[in-house]
Amino acid sequence: KMNGLDIIIGVIFVIVGICFASFSNVLIYRLPNHMSLIKPNSHCPNCDHELSWYENIPIFSYIFLKGKCKNCHKPISPRYLIVEILGGVFSLLAYLRFGLSVDGVVAAISLILLMAIGLIDFEHMEIPLSLSITLFSLAVIKLVGNIIVNPVYDYIPYLIGFGTFLAFFLLMYFIPVIFLKKEGFGLGDVILFSIAGLYLNWAGGFLVILFGSIICSIIMIILIKLKKISQEQPMGFGPYISLVFMIMIFFEKDFLSFITSLL
Repeated sequence: KMNGLDIIIGVIFVIVGICFASFSNVLIYRLPNHMSLIKPNSHCPNCDHELSWYENIPIFSYIFLKGKCKNCHKPISPRYLIVEILGGVFSLLAYLRFGLSVDGVVAAISLILLMAIGLIDFEHMEIPLSLSITLFSLAVIKLVGNIIVNPVYDYIPYLIGFGTFLAFFLLMYFIPVIFLKKEGFGLGDVILFSIAGLYLNWAGGFLVILFGSIICSIIMIILIKLKKISQEQPMGFGPYISLVFMIMIFFEKDFLSFITSLL
């Protein structure tokens, strides 16, 4: 049962999550286009109209402007609104799942980062290194925070997950590059796999890779059957890994318990 303080903290998580998600919209647009995150100021992508403060309020500005630029009246992608709303929702869910803790704060930010990573890789087949480094830093903060709170915390499975996945998938990356002169996995995918191992431990990271691969394969088969893509056409792996990663942040222990019960 939530008391008044829980509600206040939950609202703060939602507001901060929406603001982080609004900034992630900047990352999603600018990082793949190799633009500065500082200049120019926020502007309409169609007419370059610089947004005033009241056109830059997350969620409310989009609704107030009816999803159109004030200057050129062209539609603004609904992705901006959806990302901001999801940022608030994910942050609230992180608080409800983990409470006001290192895990809760790290989870809220990580979920928004993973959403940005998935969208960028889906649109541009690229995972910006800066986002990977930030996600890695959050995984380290989570691990160190848990060790500080609980000195007997078993951190070894997390280090095993990170080291094993990094070594294995780096090998899987370099073998095709050296012998076939083409990439299998991208380096961005390799880094994301290893971060999953560090964040969730080796078992949770393995489930991320397993289910992400299955989902990606199913979607690829469907698209090939529908002749939307060819068999040779590459697909970004990041969106599916990011999606499963986000789910596992909440339900990793439940999945592992369920799988263990079947053995």
